[in-house]
Amino acid sequence: MSDSRTTYPIFLDLSGRTCVVVGGGTVGEQKVRGLLDAGARVVLISPRVTGGLADLAESGQIELVLRAFQRGDLEGAALAFAVTDCADVNRAVAGEAGAGGVLLNAAADAVAGDFILPSVFRRGPLRVALSTGGGSPAYAKMVRERLEEIFGPEHGELVDFLERLRPHVVARFPNSARRRRAVWNRLVTWETVELVRQQRWDQIEEMVAECLS
Repeated sequence: MSDSRTTYPIFLDLSGRTCVVVGGGTVGEQKVRGLLDAGARVVLISPRVTGGLADLAESGQIELVLRAFQRGDLEGAALAFAVTDCADVNRAVAGEAGAGGVLLNAAADAVAGDFILPSVFRRGPLRVALSTGGGSPAYAKMVRERLEEIFGPEHGELVDFLERLRPHVVARFPNSARRRRAVWNRLVTWETVELVRQQRWDQIEEMVAECLS
C-alpha cells in the first residue's frame, strides 16, 4: 500500500450479510473461515477448491459456485475478495466491485483493493487487530504472536464479566455518567486483570459491591 494512503480501522457486523470470495485455494479458505466466524453468508466462486472448502460446501456452511468468475457474481454482496492466482481474474473482480460499489479485498495487491485485513487474535469477546497498512503482513504477524503470549485467557474472562455487569451499573446510576465512569475506572485496571488470572472472584465481587454501594 502506498505511503500516501491512509486506512480507517473498523470492526464490521457481517451477520447474515453476503460476502463473495473468488478463489478456492488456501488463501481463499482462510478468508472463508474468517467470514464464517463473523457470521457472514459466504458465496465461494472457483472452478477448483481445497478439500477444506469442499467440506464446508458439502455441509452447507457456504454456497459453492464451481466455475470461473462471471459478470454479475458480485450482485448483492457486502464485501468481495479477489484471491485467485490469475491477475486477469483478480482485475475483473476488482473492476466489477468498483463499478458496483462493493468493497474489495485484493490479497495479491493491497493497493488495488478498498480494505486490508489485519492480523487478529481472540481472547473470548476481546479482539486484538494489528496492521502495518499492507507494508509488512509478516511484521504484523510477529507483533501479534508476541501479544498472544502476553494476553492470556483472563482478558477474555474479564471482558465477559464486565459485559454482564454493565446493565447493573447503568441501572444503579441511570442519571449519572460521572458515577458510571467512576465504577469503570475502579474496576477496569491491571489489578483486576491479575485478580481474574488468579481466579480471585470473591475479591472482585467485593470491589463491585463497594462501587455500587
